[in-house]
Amino acid sequence: NGRFFAASSQRGVAAPLPFMTVAHTFAVPPAADTLGVARTRRVLWVACVLWTLLGYPIALWLPVTAGWENGVLENLQLAQLLAGAGLAWWFARTDHAALGYAAVAVWLVLAARELSWGATLWAAPLGMGWSGPIYSSSVLWYKPFVYPAIGAVLVVAGVALVRSGAPSMLYKLARSTPFVWVELMLAAAAAIAASYFEGQLPRDAADPGLGTVALVLEEWLECAAYGALLAAQWHLFSLLRLHARPQDCGHGA
Repeated sequence: NGRFFAASSQRGVAAPLPFMTVAHTFAVPPAADTLGVARTRRVLWVACVLWTLLGYPIALWLPVTAGWENGVLENLQLAQLLAGAGLAWWFARTDHAALGYAAVAVWLVLAARELSWGATLWAAPLGMGWSGPIYSSSVLWYKPFVYPAIGAVLVVAGVALVRSGAPSMLYKLARSTPFVWVELMLAAAAAIAASYFEGQLPRDAADPGLGTVALVLEEWLECAAYGALLAAQWHLFSLLRLHARPQDCGHGA
């Protein structure tokens, strides 16, 4: 097929264009798409976008308690993070163990962070305000060991990833058409917006003018960010499973 090749200036023979080779390798032929990857990806992406756009009108309607610690939205975030860990664990047991278990570690670290490293589970709140109960991990006896333990886990996961060759595989996939850039951009945008409403980013006034609605909207957008990451992981794992043997992918195209 001529459009996939370019003339080599050194040898005078046809050589495959690298980006076309990668895109062709990780393409999703309709006949091979038994999981409905392309269709499911669109559904998940639309759901994430709708969730994000509905944040403001729904935040006006929801009570402020929905955005409290251990509230409805916080619990939904925890469910999303545990679902991400479960999906990664299932993937690790079926294919690409190092990548899957590294993803499990990341999801569990995020889940522990949402729980203030366990303070919201078994520590008494330090106080109560309009934003709900106030928890602090500083009261936990094991708090000095939290960050060293996380660092050790991430180092082990990183070493396992490098030794498995996963970075090279992900680099090739990142240059292909169906990579998860859209989901990652949506997750980043939602996370930035959530940080804004939480007050972590600079703004002209200390209050964005929404009052307690900002608290609910912040948690709603965090759900959107985690949902986009879940969609990205599902799509990435699906592509890798479809093309576990890349040398067979081109035969049915």
